[in-house]
Amino acid sequence: MLDRLAGDAGQPRGEPVTQLTVAELVTATLAESPAGHQIAPEVPPDLAARTLTVQAGNLARALRGLLDNAIAAAGPQGVSLTARADADTLSLDIADRGPGIPPDLLDRVGEPFFTTRPTGKGMGLGVFLARAVVAAHGGRLQLTSEPGAGTRAHVELPLSPPPRAR
Repeated sequence: MLDRLAGDAGQPRGEPVTQLTVAELVTATLAESPAGHQIAPEVPPDLAARTLTVQAGNLARALRGLLDNAIAAAGPQGVSLTARADADTLSLDIADRGPGIPPDLLDRVGEPFFTTRPTGKGMGLGVFLARAVVAAHGGRLQLTSEPGAGTRAHVELPLSPPPRAR
């Protein structure tokens, strides 16, 4: 997965840009979660059918990396995925109820090769690559954390304009 994300964060590898619904993006993000990690996403029914124009596989892998980080921090029972939207922006929050990240380390998360995981458990590229993929889709990724209460990855992505009435 890391090889694919690394390639995807730089020059496009030829994955076509396509439209998919918010529900399809969430399903793709959760599709390869490790066995036993069942996460019930919160997607309002009126938002599920809205569309995004994206490289679906690249974006789903980037979001899955953020989800995997949350699972590693808190276990599956302490992770949530919530979708909201305004007129033209999708907001996805991946939150965990793990130990959180101290403020002095949070500022470094997303730097290449910086990790808060134990030695040998992470390369420190997941957030860096996820941020690059989200930015390539016209979005942004922000992390917030409270020690003892967990961490939240907040992703904003542009929604496709709604179809015009004829």
